[in-house]
Amino acid sequence: YYHTSEDTLDKVDPAMLYRVGCMTATYAYQLANAGLAEAKWLLSESRGRYLQRLNQLLSTSAAEQLRAANPPALLTSWERVQYKLERKQAELASIKRFLDETEQGQFEPLLQAEVTFLREVTNSLWQRHLQELGLNALPERTTPVNVGDYQLVPRRLFRGPFSMRGKLETLPPADRQTYEDLVAKHAEAARRVPDYLVYWADGQRTIAEIDHQVNMEIGVSNPAFALGYFRFLEKLGLIAFH
Repeated sequence: YYHTSEDTLDKVDPAMLYRVGCMTATYAYQLANAGLAEAKWLLSESRGRYLQRLNQLLSTSAAEQLRAANPPALLTSWERVQYKLERKQAELASIKRFLDETEQGQFEPLLQAEVTFLREVTNSLWQRHLQELGLNALPERTTPVNVGDYQLVPRRLFRGPFSMRGKLETLPPADRQTYEDLVAKHAEAARRVPDYLVYWADGQRTIAEIDHQVNMEIGVSNPAFALGYFRFLEKLGLIAFH
């Protein structure tokens, strides 16, 4: 039940609640007292984690391309690298929330220098990656035309994530069977992507765009499952389309 709507008070273990409470209080205390020194440390820690992840992405892409040239996969790798860079920039900018106005002014030049450094390193490593593959530039991508239901924009009407337990039973038998068939047909997506789909269903993105975001985040793309899943959430009154 952990971290779902089924995680009600009667299921809480007092000893575990105590441990989690202590850890959370310690973390909150550290954040509440964070200053410029901690912000600088976070920049350094974040840089190391980003470069490690970037190297993993490039290594995976190189292995894929060496097995067999695959232009669409290479383009997807480039999009994923750019996505990680964008998220990292947003992550670094969020550090300013822990600083007072004076510290923010001192931190801003450091932040901009770090963002510039990461952008330059990312572009340099990607160009080196293309050279190793014998390429001078990325191949052109044929832009897919997403029409119909994939252009629907879902908006969640609840704070997620949630559990399907007790909710499927409210649907007619035929709808429950259709949902079970959907899960069986798209087993990997059903296991990995629901929480990500819900997260991005903020009323700002189409189903096709949400599927793309999930693919950038965890490497799973399944627009058919996304559409079917959102349809069921709509029947349960948990999302609305507009």
